[in-house]
Formats: sequence, structure tokens, C-alpha cells
Amino acid sequence: MDRLKKIVTIIDDHPSIIGPEMQIEGIERVLGMETFNKSEHLMLKFDEIETVKKLIMILEEKKATHIVCFRLTVLRSLVSSFWELSEFIANIKEHHMEFICVKEHINTEDDLDIFLKNLTQGWKAERLTYKSENAKISQMKAIERGSPLGRPKKRDDEKIVSLRRTGLSIRDIAARTGVSTAAVQRALKSTDV
Repeated sequence: MDRLKKIVTIIDDHPSIIGPEMQIEGIERVLGMETFNKSEHLMLKFDEIETVKKLIMILEEKKATHIVCFRLTVLRSLVSSFWELSEFIANIKEHHMEFICVKEHINTEDDLDIFLKNLTQGWKAERLTYKSENAKISQMKAIERGSPLGRPKKRDDEKIVSLRRTGLSIRDIAARTGVSTAAVQRALKSTDV
């Protein structure tokens, strides 16, 4: 890490659990304060980057040697598949730059086997994290709006109870209402019929 000269740090300012300050702190910790402080920095926010081409142009203009991000989610607007991520990193390497992703332990300076292993595991973890964070953000917005959480009920408990009182079997009720027999049983149990 001593040869880091010009670092471009990409910060994810998406409303998530890990804020920009924590990302910078994590990057400093991994690179080492001395290396981080001696290097020339350019901080890009996630929404300033529209395309891979634009990012590469910015990096070339700044004569960057290393691109550092805290986690792969920062690239979500640029790459949507593992193939695009691989192309992105290959493009960076063609321009004689290195790529470091702190959280997923991805470093293009690592041995190829280690790099590929961390890249594939990092991509899988990033996809899960991204989905989870989006779900949490959606839940918070729903709570703010006063909307009920979860899937809307498909079954009509009153109708199920009334059909049961007419003497229909659970299977017949399920067929008529379009829900499973287990859903019919839950409805009957919740209404004590």
C-alpha cells in the first residue's frame, strides 16, 4: 500500500445504514492513516457518476492511481451484473489503475485467485445487502406515510366463515375463495369457528 499516490475515493451517499463519515473512516483504517493522509484525494459522490465512461474520464483527468470505495453498492448505477462489474474492473486495469473495495476485501493488487474469490463473494454479498437496505428504506417510508406493512391480505375471513356456516368443506371454501386450505384453516381458527 506504500505506493498509493493519487486516490479517488467514491462515497456512497445513498440513504443507508453506513453514512459517508463511517465509509471514510473505514477506508482510512484499511489504507492506514499515514498512507491516506499522504495521498492526494478526490472524493466523488455516488450521484456525480452517470456512466463508466464518465468515471474513467474523471479518473484520467485526475491522473488517479487507485480507486477506493467502502463497498460495492457505490457502483450500483454503473454496473448491474457481475459481467459488467468484471468489465468495469478490466477497464480500470487497462488505464493502469488499481481498484480497492474495503468491505468486500477486493483489491486488484491481490493474487488473481484471491481477487476472483473476493470479487465473486463480494458481489453476492452486495446484492443481498442492497436488497435488504432497500426493503428497510421502503418500510421506513411506509411507516412515515402510515401505510400498513407487509403483503395485503388475500383472504376474506368473513366470507370464509359464512361459507363454513353453510356447511361447505375446507377444500370447497378454498376453491371458491381462491386461497389455500391452510389459509382457510387459519381464517377459521382466528375467528374461533
